[in-house]
Amino acid sequence: MKSEFKLLQKLPLILAILMTNSCVNTQLRGPSQASTENSVSAEACAKDEAYPRLFNVLENNSKYIKVELGDFAKFFKFSDSKYTYKVIYKGSKENKDDKEITALSGSSEKPLNQIQVPVLKTGVYKFLISENESSDPVWKQKVFAVAPAEDTLSEIDKKLLAENFAPLIQYHTDEKYSPVSFEYLLNEIETDNELQNEPFILKAKQKKGFFSLFSKPELNVEFKFKDIRKVLPFYGHADSVLKSGLKDSFDTRLVQRYGENHKTVYYSVFENKKWNEIYINYHFFYSFDPKNSTDDKLVMASHIFDRESITVVLRGTTKKPLSVFFGAHLASQTMAHLDENDNVIQDWQTGRVFVNWPDLQKQGDHPVAVAALGSHGMYPVAGNYSVMLGKIKILREPAGGGKYIYPTDLSADISNSLDRKNHNPYVLKSLNLKDITSDCAKSDNILAFSGSTVDVLGPVNATFPPFTDREEDYFSYADPNAPMFVMPNKKSDHEY
Repeated sequence: MKSEFKLLQKLPLILAILMTNSCVNTQLRGPSQASTENSVSAEACAKDEAYPRLFNVLENNSKYIKVELGDFAKFFKFSDSKYTYKVIYKGSKENKDDKEITALSGSSEKPLNQIQVPVLKTGVYKFLISENESSDPVWKQKVFAVAPAEDTLSEIDKKLLAENFAPLIQYHTDEKYSPVSFEYLLNEIETDNELQNEPFILKAKQKKGFFSLFSKPELNVEFKFKDIRKVLPFYGHADSVLKSGLKDSFDTRLVQRYGENHKTVYYSVFENKKWNEIYINYHFFYSFDPKNSTDDKLVMASHIFDRESITVVLRGTTKKPLSVFFGAHLASQTMAHLDENDNVIQDWQTGRVFVNWPDLQKQGDHPVAVAALGSHGMYPVAGNYSVMLGKIKILREPAGGGKYIYPTDLSADISNSLDRKNHNPYVLKSLNLKDITSDCAKSDNILAFSGSTVDVLGPVNATFPPFTDREEDYFSYADPNAPMFVMPNKKSDHEY
């Protein structure tokens, strides 16, 4: 079966999806002895000659981005010690005139060359490194920056808004995984010593049409999990993907990083001055995505790490809530909401669906969302959902129906209605997307990695924020023409 799994990774997406429910017999092991750490250790941040820093984001302060470029000529064995670089600003799909504006270009023979790019607009600044001006880039690095003109709310204002609309999330009764902090995600607290020494690989392949299938990876960095902060923040090639280095990737200790005692929800806030809107994104990070696996069988579509999110849309001037967008699965996939007889009630694409605020389930100003069992996809109401291929239900997802997690500062009149023994609080933290750097002393420096942190079955992998559509194209994400979820039974406030 293991050989079949390797083959399946190379199949076209449509075939891979058809085989989503095929299983690998894997007995989940019990947790190892855990130790506790309070912060990112000096050892985790120390420079290591085994991992020379190729792309170091030194500063990202809304005025400019300063990066230090490593010895690309040596790393990629250029014929000359010289290399060229170009920085392109990639704007929103909605603002087509902003797309791919060259911000800076040049060349260098310095192995540690620092370049500085002014931040004029919020979005992605793509750095392209090539052997010479006529050759294809060997390195594509994204850096996300926030411009002051599009970021007028203070951090305190953002925090208050995020707290005021912080969601209640209901999980399935059989759900084992909780959204966790980066410190827990990277095994720095409640440390599993076996996971620390587990092998991982960061690899990338330059796309060159059909022949890319037979080319060797241009990036192939092997490391132990304990060194993940020495690698990801400095090797953020946008075409790279993080993979397990185990012979059987499902033997990873991440499978049992449930995070019960480390419930954390992150937030980010964006302003759309053009449409007078504010977007509050709530982000959920998980150590593992088991899909519909069982205790002794992991389905092939399972993968390490997972990220999900919802977006609350506000009117900019009044801060009045307008709608909530729920994200689940790929934009190319068809999702369906099923009734109790397994019939399709409604379906949609685009990877997201929204509900207008008056129709939403909520507690006061706190929207209620439900998480799918295993995949953690976010939906508006508890029930049964499925990924569809035509009329075939290829991945069923029961969602909600079990315990809630809620923000720690939930008002007493709402929290008292919850049975505290069966529901748990979470910590709400800012994602700090406006100043992401490679600084290893910062717990969020993993977000400087612009490659794929989530190795999804099939040809399409997934990135962490700020390199998802919610951030890269925040101008267009909350599209009022996106699919609207029809609530089956509208419930009033203080009912759920």
